[in-house]
Amino acid sequence: MLDCGREPVFHHLRSTEHDFSPIFSPVYAITSRNLRNLHIQRSEELTGHLKKMKEKNEIFKIHPIQRSRYLQIKEKNVKLIFKKIKVL
Repeated sequence: MLDCGREPVFHHLRSTEHDFSPIFSPVYAITSRNLRNLHIQRSEELTGHLKKMKEKNEIFKIHPIQRSRYLQIKEKNVKLIFKKIKVL
């Protein structure tokens, strides 16, 4: 569970039902600042960008039970982001 002393402001990416088990699998969250800067056209760019963010600890795992505490984003690349983020 993520605990950094104060309530973090993250947007969680909404998965489709078949992407993640609702009980066992974590959901990844990306900081809203970085998400706003995520203007990715090709999946190769997205994969590289997400790997860099993970190295800098800007991608966090969030337990499914916490999902409702996070804002949902409306992003046309959500499905692509989820496909790529699962392989990191």
